Amino acid sequence: QKAMIKQLCSRLQEKLKEVGDWKLYPFVVHDLVARGRVEIDGRTVFIDGRQMPDCGYRMDKGLSN
Repeated sequence: QKAMIKQLCSRLQEKLKEVGDWKLYPFVVHDLVARGRVEIDGRTVFIDGRQMPDCGYRMDKGLSN
């Protein structure tokens, strides 16, 4: 049973990478990094001059804090 769950999780993770990453990657590279909207200070990430919250950045909402 553990092997079956591990295989299922692996397949789901690969599918998420395939579907999710190809939406996220172009946005991050072209809209955030290439336009100079991202700054990093140590381990802290800033987007448009505002610290990115622990919960992350929502593409459809921007920074909500």
